[in-house]
Amino acid sequence: MDQSHGGKRMRTDSARPIADLQAQLEGTCLSRHLALFYSTPESQLETVAAYLDYGLRTNHQCLYLVDANTAAQIKAALQVLGVDVSARVAAGDLVIKEASEVYRTADSTPRR
Repeated sequence: MDQSHGGKRMRTDSARPIADLQAQLEGTCLSRHLALFYSTPESQLETVAAYLDYGLRTNHQCLYLVDANTAAQIKAALQVLGVDVSARVAAGDLVIKEASEVYRTADSTPRR
């Protein structure tokens, strides 16, 4: 699947080797977030792991809101890429939260 980002097209299908995706991320000026359309949870997981890995390697703080994939799946995908997830979480470089903790429903009362 193609993703338009900053005027460039990014391939996000799971048939593409992760190294190709990482190289494409390296050559792209990434903004603060990535809006991604995907055809399978696997392609979404691979893409988000590569994006987070890139962000962490370039000294950005990263936030992942758990939705289609579990926190355990995200952590495992990052570990496959060589990310020391525990150390990054402990340092505050990586935050993984349930989307429901961040997004509110229309009928929720504001927290004070």
